[in-house]
Amino acid sequence: MLKKKAAAEVETITKEDAMQFPIYAGGMLLFLYGLIKYFGKEVVNPLLLGYMGLGASMAIKGLL
Repeated sequence: MLKKKAAAEVETITKEDAMQFPIYAGGMLLFLYGLIKYFGKEVVNPLLLGYMGLGASMAIKGLL
């Protein structure tokens, strides 16, 4: 007989996490703006595309 897996735990977000998110998001946007301003769009875009491609390949690997 097959045993049922335990129900997946539901992750919840705390109030503190919700309040910190806009600060972290704003900091990231400011950092990206500085990178583009200092290095130029031609340098930053391939780096971001490579980072996103790496993340997507890791996600696909996890699915397989």
